[in-house]
Amino acid sequence: VFGAIPAGAPLFADVNNHQFSFEPNRDPSNDQESKDFSIKIDYDMDWATVTGWFLYSDIEQSFLADGTSGAFGFFFAEPSCISSTASLFGQGFQLPAPTALGPTPGTSFFGPYTPTTCDGYQYQVRDQDDISFEIRLSSKADQRLRWQVGMYYLDLERTVGVAQLGDDGRASLPESLVNPLTEALVHDEFNTEVWAGFANAQFDVTDTLELAVALRYDRESREASSLVPSPTQQRSTFVDYTTAAIGACDDGAAGSPLNPAFITNLSSGGAACNFLSSIPDRDEVFDEFQPKVSLRWDASDDWTFFASWGRGFKSGGFNNLGSGATVDFFFNQNPTINAGLSISDLFEKETSDAFEVGFKSTLGGGRVSLEGAVFHTLVDDMQFFNFFVGPFGLLRVVSNIDEVTITGFELAGSVNLTDQLDIFGGISWLDGEIEKNRNRPYTEGNEIPYAPEYTLNIGAQFVEPAAIMGADLVIRGDYSVVGPTWFSTVQANQTNGLFTGAFGPNDFSLTERESYGIVNLRGGLEKGGWGVHLFVRNLLNEEYLEEVIPAPEFGGSFIHPGNRRAWGGELSYKF
Repeated sequence: VFGAIPAGAPLFADVNNHQFSFEPNRDPSNDQESKDFSIKIDYDMDWATVTGWFLYSDIEQSFLADGTSGAFGFFFAEPSCISSTASLFGQGFQLPAPTALGPTPGTSFFGPYTPTTCDGYQYQVRDQDDISFEIRLSSKADQRLRWQVGMYYLDLERTVGVAQLGDDGRASLPESLVNPLTEALVHDEFNTEVWAGFANAQFDVTDTLELAVALRYDRESREASSLVPSPTQQRSTFVDYTTAAIGACDDGAAGSPLNPAFITNLSSGGAACNFLSSIPDRDEVFDEFQPKVSLRWDASDDWTFFASWGRGFKSGGFNNLGSGATVDFFFNQNPTINAGLSISDLFEKETSDAFEVGFKSTLGGGRVSLEGAVFHTLVDDMQFFNFFVGPFGLLRVVSNIDEVTITGFELAGSVNLTDQLDIFGGISWLDGEIEKNRNRPYTEGNEIPYAPEYTLNIGAQFVEPAAIMGADLVIRGDYSVVGPTWFSTVQANQTNGLFTGAFGPNDFSLTERESYGIVNLRGGLEKGGWGVHLFVRNLLNEEYLEEVIPAPEFGGSFIHPGNRRAWGGELSYKF
């Protein structure tokens, strides 16, 4: 069903050496309309200040792009797939390795986003409407005991839908989630209501020692409702959740629901499928107390030391309903993959305990500043986005990494060499380790994803007062380095995938992004609140990867190139 796989095809090449070739048959479109309104009010009383914020936001976004289903062979018998493949082959068209184009779909090896119609297309919507406000009461700052109390409220309604659709070759494809071309669909309405209360106090124990205590309580109520049409309204022709071939329930040739959450006995091994008329709603409440204690000691006019401990909280929530059933059917029940994943429609809240000690100093009569900190964080149920690709199209779901430890340090400083010239720099180092991960136990001991091993930056700023027509000439340049980075919990690991039989296990040891450095330059004139600037980002046109998203149960990675050199100008006014 997957076509002809070329011998020796480099499916697991080093992502850092990838040569990008963008050849979809459908140009992507991304439309977004947003309306935002906010207001802040301060009212000063003799003994305290009342501050209030109000925010309203309305965002409507839709996205259409080429699809990923060419690798699965669903549309190989469709006339548009056959004709588009034959036409390109007749023109001598070449696909980038490891994919290959033959005279027919069955003699080709397709990946996602091909120039044929064989991979279908995807359509996504994300609409959000939210109202929030906060009110706080703060004491005067010129007293020994300073305090603040307040509350926060958020009401959020979000609709998220992702559809996998067939491409029948027409010039303009339907831009909707549900139409006759729809093969798989997740589409839900998420409602969230948040209440939070907070208070903090700072007390000058002595003239040089300050004790600060804070407490916050968050309560988030979350609901999810599916908007996918029932099996009585529409079914899929090609994406089949109802085949006894891999131990699922069997519905013969009647077709599958657009979402597997409609099936109550999906893994019954050949028995007749039982369908729900609607996917049940879900709701859950997440809450957490978050205390924090810190000390600050002004050892001298030049040196300050601090230490703190605090509890952090990130609410749990819901993935698109049916996500758990989709992953279970295609990756856990599939005997070739047998992934053993633990993905659910519900993901748990994330909590962390963070410890930090550090210092700030001013030396050389104020011409040198230096600051640094060492930190250690313990995270329970860290939330992580998993990327799945399969016959259902694309699916991003949140899972929890049970236990994570993070240790690191940061050091930054600046030196005023002359009245016109400053130099500055900073370095950070981080060691984060996955201690326990029930979703993918073989990743225990790996580094945490999306966390560079180190970062480094150095730069300089030159200011010549009243250089041109009374305006200050300001020139700033900086060089920043980002260290090696993993983007998945799956790192130097091997997994079973759809092409395991042809290539052996999936090997992700070459999916770490290498370190890279970027030079930025900015210069212009400033006077009063006005500014006129020219800038160049990535001056040396460095080639690097923005993101590497491995697909462990599919094979290979989705790789995004970083921004190349860009230049421009700015006119600004501050008031």
